[in-house]
Amino acid sequence: MLSNCVRRVCEKKEICFKKSLLIRKEDIKLKISEIARQLKNQIQPENTIFLGVLKGSIFFLVDLLREIDFDVKFDFIEAKSYGTSMNSSKEVKFTKITEMDFANKIVVIVEDIVDTGFTMNEVLKLIYQKNPSKVITCVLIDKYERREVDVQIDYFGFRIEKGFVVGYGLDFADQFRCLPDIYTLEKV
Repeated sequence: MLSNCVRRVCEKKEICFKKSLLIRKEDIKLKISEIARQLKNQIQPENTIFLGVLKGSIFFLVDLLREIDFDVKFDFIEAKSYGTSMNSSKEVKFTKITEMDFANKIVVIVEDIVDTGFTMNEVLKLIYQKNPSKVITCVLIDKYERREVDVQIDYFGFRIEKGFVVGYGLDFADQFRCLPDIYTLEKV
């Protein structure tokens, strides 16, 4: 279990973080159930592909698919824009791209967080090039106040204004992903 001051070695120096609980796992579960109920009305399982954006969406996507309880296809792409910083580089790099055929399919993009909008914008460009019949975006955390690029967000779990968040798939330099709740993380 993590204490209030978490020490991690990052880029060969020790950094102390203060973590504060933001969203409890029980609230995450309730919100995912609500989103799943809404999505069930918009998709046809035989014509829908869920696309998770790695690595942060993994827990959200799995829990969402379990709640939807349809036999649907899914795959992943990996897009990076943060690295070891708490700020987006604004340069999105795809390190895994799916080979699935999205032509005339409903594509549900599942993302952990939309902050500046740069990553989601690039993901949407990539998917629309593959001629889907419809694209639905579903994000766990929407940090709308930080948006620099206007992007389509159809469903979101929680809207927050500020704070760097970790847990439930969200990370800082590939750490803190496996926390069951979501926390704000501040350097101290």
